Amino acid sequence: MNHYVKTAKKIKKSLGIKISHQSVRNWIVEYAKDQNIEINEEKSLIKNKSAPYSGYYVYDEEYLKINGKKHYRLTL
Repeated sequence: MNHYVKTAKKIKKSLGIKISHQSVRNWIVEYAKDQNIEINEEKSLIKNKSAPYSGYYVYDEEYLKINGKKHYRLTL
């Protein structure tokens, strides 16, 4: 199952709106064109062609309680 189908299903589940996976793909492709983003669907890669990155990254770690159970999350 591809990412567009999964996204369409998540929209249906969370918002109750039925939408085709092709519409989701069209929105993403159109947005990518506007933002100068390259999408390689074969390799599931997204490359931002307009913003140079410094190579410096920061991360944060969090402990969350969900339904009384402790979960660990690392954010980059």
